[in-house]
Amino acid sequence: MTNSDNEGDHRSFEGNTSLPSAVGSTIPPPQVEGDNFTSNPVIDLATVHAVLSLLLAKQLRQFTMEIVQGSS
Repeated sequence: MTNSDNEGDHRSFEGNTSLPSAVGSTIPPPQVEGDNFTSNPVIDLATVHAVLSLLLAKQLRQFTMEIVQGSS
């Protein structure tokens, strides 16, 4: 293994660890011209996240109620 291999691994590791903080930490200012939902991918990501969170919460409530009713 050469030194350049180590540097390559280190850079990719830094990129992977900084990715989650870069995704949702900053929200760019709204665009004046055009549709925000097509010109700004951050809003699309937030919308998808909200919808999936609501669906997951609904499934979790149903699953919990089935467990409670089954144990009594």
